[in-house]
Amino acid sequence: MKNNDEASFKGIIVTISDYKNELKKRLLIILAVAIIFSLIGFGFSRSQEDQYNAVISFIVEDQSEGSNLSALSGMANMIGIDMGGSATSSFNQQNIIELLKSRKIIERTLNNTCKIEGKSDLLINH
Repeated sequence: MKNNDEASFKGIIVTISDYKNELKKRLLIILAVAIIFSLIGFGFSRSQEDQYNAVISFIVEDQSEGSNLSALSGMANMIGIDMGGSATSSFNQQNIIELLKSRKIIERTLNNTCKIEGKSDLLINH
């Protein structure tokens, strides 16, 4: 006995063919809707102002007096040669702490309100 719930290969082909014919009938409507929404999206994107996000960070470089050997060591480090004994690094612990502090200070400053041209506004908007 054959189960009627099973889909036959012929039935699948007929169903796919029916879907294809239905899409062909409605192709003009599908294209018209796609073009209309594309034009709406294009118009919306053209009406929006450009927005740019900026990221700022500071690194405090230690400007201690050193010998010519430390200067040569610094130049060697720039090309990837580690001569050892280099105490001046942009990424030492103190500089990272200062970097985190400067970011907080900048965020607080830019989020302050002040009067500009008689209007109260955030500094970040200017």
